[in-house]
Amino acid sequence: MIVPILIADKKNLNDRYYDTKSLEKIISDYNKEGERLGQCFGVFRTEPDYYSYGERGLVSIRDIAFTVDSMEIEGKILIADINILKTPAGNDLKGVIDLVVFRTCVWGNLEEDGRVEIENLISINAIYSVHDPFRRIKEINEKSIYI
Repeated sequence: MIVPILIADKKNLNDRYYDTKSLEKIISDYNKEGERLGQCFGVFRTEPDYYSYGERGLVSIRDIAFTVDSMEIEGKILIADINILKTPAGNDLKGVIDLVVFRTCVWGNLEEDGRVEIENLISINAIYSVHDPFRRIKEINEKSIYI
């Protein structure tokens, strides 16, 4: 399933934005993760702290719900091909797939103008669309129809 992840140069509801350099950094980190593990995993958590992790850059195996099989920039939108797994979190995700969007979880710095400078990609997360900071951006929501 092809899904949008981020859009470049549009401020979200948190008054933050990612530039093309940020999207390229995410792809670079995604490629490194694939080389390291042979696969890049995505997570689905239903708790309100869905972006909260213990040690820096680590996700819990219990939260793994899908793989990210490819990632590229199409125009100004970062898109990914995801494959939902037959894990407990993957089964939960399948049950609510129409209620979620896919976004990044990253470590980075926030510049004064709201630009996010990415230090490293932690994971791609499936989050409920009601919590999506990009929910009012037309261009990314038009792409949210899964292919």
